[in-house]
Amino acid sequence: MTGAVPDVNGAGRDAIPLRRLPASWLAIGAFQVAKEFAFPIVVALVTRVRDGRVSGADAAVAAGVAALVAVGAVLRWRHVRWGIGDDRLVVVRGTFGSTRRELPLARIAGVSIEEPLLWRLAGLARLRVRTAAGAGDDAVLDAVPRAEVATVRALLTGARADAPVATVAAPVGDALDRAAGTAPAAAPEGTLLHRASTGDLALAGLTGGALAGIAAILAVAQRALDGLGLEDRLVDWLSQAMEPRLAALGIESALLLVGLGLVGVFVVALPLAAVLSVVRHAGLTVTREGATLARRAGLLDRSDRRIALATVQGVRLVAPPLQRALAGAALRVGTTGLAEGVPGQPDAGTGAVELVPLVRGAARARLAEAVLPGSAAHVEGAWSRVASVRVALLRALLALACAGAATAATAAWAPLPARVAWAAWLPVAVAAWWAVAHVAGRANAASGAAGDAAWLAARWGGWTRVTALARASSAEVAHRRAGPLQRRAGVCTLEVALGDGTSVVWPDVPVALADALERRVRAATTRTGAPPPGRDGSPAARG
Repeated sequence: MTGAVPDVNGAGRDAIPLRRLPASWLAIGAFQVAKEFAFPIVVALVTRVRDGRVSGADAAVAAGVAALVAVGAVLRWRHVRWGIGDDRLVVVRGTFGSTRRELPLARIAGVSIEEPLLWRLAGLARLRVRTAAGAGDDAVLDAVPRAEVATVRALLTGARADAPVATVAAPVGDALDRAAGTAPAAAPEGTLLHRASTGDLALAGLTGGALAGIAAILAVAQRALDGLGLEDRLVDWLSQAMEPRLAALGIESALLLVGLGLVGVFVVALPLAAVLSVVRHAGLTVTREGATLARRAGLLDRSDRRIALATVQGVRLVAPPLQRALAGAALRVGTTGLAEGVPGQPDAGTGAVELVPLVRGAARARLAEAVLPGSAAHVEGAWSRVASVRVALLRALLALACAGAATAATAAWAPLPARVAWAAWLPVAVAAWWAVAHVAGRANAASGAAGDAAWLAARWGGWTRVTALARASSAEVAHRRAGPLQRRAGVCTLEVALGDGTSVVWPDVPVALADALERRVRAATTRTGAPPPGRDGSPAARG
């Protein structure tokens, strides 16, 4: 479908002229549009459902929303085009206003392949194109026929057109591919660096940060049960069955229901978190193919992400409390042009791409060494605690004093009923939780690579421990900050920003150590301050 659309270069010399998305993408487009309205629609239906019935007006509104979803999918399909010329990739999109994006092929740093379930059923794949100067996806090719993925990636990255495209081998996924008539290609040869076991993936789900999201989903499900009247029936049954025994024990039925609800959340959320982690990361392998790092994973939604080793800026190990007890951590890689947010991990930085959700024991150092040569010595090397715990204790006492004053003021001016008087102490409980985490984080804050001027190594965090390793030459800028307590104690917080958007942080360190680290960064960036090269060997532009 390219006859009515002009070529990229205007002279018919394109490797792939501008084309619209395949018609098989329409179902996928409708699903994408529906996802944007899914949450408000579900909330509206749940709040309006009574005794399992929906009124005629609500059904009409739902039908109208479905019609809008279909129209939105058609509009997206008609107004998205992409093509590859002799020296650039062009993506044109926009329904009412058109946006044309051109990326020089020489600046493309990587192409990642994603094969979600619906895409595979339609015989399609999605390609994410990134440049060294980008802070995310510079271009997304929404629907590329799977038979053309190898050719498109070769045109974008300069690889051989006959190079096989790796996919995750999984029985369920292979059956779906056979049903769609698109069998996966064989994976290319490479050095296997890590293969995640099913047990480790389940542990990653149980000990990671997915439980909060699952708890939110369970809360929506609870509201749905309430709308159907099932929750009221359950409460009445429990009250009638347990009220005499609870009264004899002096326990209110409301407290019992709260306790049962919390137990139910854990009973349902824990196995669900494990299953979702296994499904998301099934068959996870990390291989080295020449100068490229390849990460492949996924049971239903497959992904094939490529990272040029020359663009790696640093590695970091992020270990929540339970993972630390298992001598494990999630390993993340920071590279230029691949800066991505990590939901649920505010301490992990904004430019770290999760490579492995859980790696344990000596495998942490081995994998870090394969990704960033020289880092293994500092993962297992000597660390010295450098943060001032005294300043952290003063902050904790100040926070507790403020929370106590707020609680006292509330009790004096607006006392709560006796049955919920305990709620007045919530500010103190929150402050105590923060104080413990803050003091623990400062007590565990450490600096490494003391005798190696070419490296930056820091460890910080209370509940979630972050270990960041980077070459000093990858630093962009170093800045320090000091509050009133820090100035009186002669300490400061030093933060060194890297080229991948992440930072290496030393909290509450002596000023003398901050000066030494700044001199290390200044010397390294003065000697080697050039950005990593692009595909053609020329320096890549930075954003």
